Amino acid sequence: MSEQTRIICAVDLSRRSEGAFEYAVALAKSRRVQLELLFAVSPRHPFIWRARERVAQLVKLRQRASAAQVDMTVTVQHGKPADVIRQRATSSNTGSPQLIVLGGPSRRGIARISSPSVAQAVVHDIDRPTLVVPGSEVAGSSVPVPFRRILCAIDFSPASMSALDEAVRLLKEGHGTMTLLHVVDVVHPAVPRMALEFPAFDHTTLLTEHAGRRLHSLLPVSEELDGRVHTQVAVGLTVDEIVRNAKDLKADLVVLGVRKRGGLARLLGSTTGHALRRTECPMLAVPANDNKWRADADLDAVAA
Repeated sequence: MSEQTRIICAVDLSRRSEGAFEYAVALAKSRRVQLELLFAVSPRHPFIWRARERVAQLVKLRQRASAAQVDMTVTVQHGKPADVIRQRATSSNTGSPQLIVLGGPSRRGIARISSPSVAQAVVHDIDRPTLVVPGSEVAGSSVPVPFRRILCAIDFSPASMSALDEAVRLLKEGHGTMTLLHVVDVVHPAVPRMALEFPAFDHTTLLTEHAGRRLHSLLPVSEELDGRVHTQVAVGLTVDEIVRNAKDLKADLVVLGVRKRGGLARLLGSTTGHALRRTECPMLAVPANDNKWRADADLDAVAA
């Protein structure tokens, strides 16, 4: 199979897989690529664990893919789900997938620490874009593919630049709109702490104005996207503002850049990890591209 000609969708026997599968089918059909359905049997159980139920579910999913005229293969492996997804996504025999799709995390509180979510482990450890669909997005819902309203969070890091590239690619697949959001985080100000002791000078205003100019410099210049991309600067807590703006915009998709993080760092939390649990719409996590690939040549360089 040639590189990037398939989408991987990871499923299990839980209800949260339903929405992920619907999105994976819709995206595979829209892009005319193959869908690989991946089922990982946890090493805590024998491979034959709930085999009849598993086979019945996979048969139904295959029928639904066939009805949508999507070519689908099925892979079942024994191992930790995050490890199985990583192995299939990085296999030299199959090539890198365009996209990984899976259901959102459901664990909260102490359960999140004792057993971290597969979604959080995957988005922080795999160098391909990963679409995480919350459990509320269940089968039978209207799947907005191509996406109509995209919110792309920008912090001007390499990861968010890769996220912007991917968001532009998605925007070109349809006729929707996109908002570029930068949050001036009140908890982590980008000015020396000592400077904040002088109340006569409003650094928040300066940071907001500067961020607005930088966002404007990122607007695509092609006629195809003219008037379809807007900018928004918010002041507050980063995750709070991402969630609030996504809700206000009625976004179909939130796009975030993501950095690789170790297990302990993931447990301590990240913007992506917190957003995964709080956004009500699907979230696309895009890793920083070390080779500085760009989805197209429509973007200007980041302002100095």
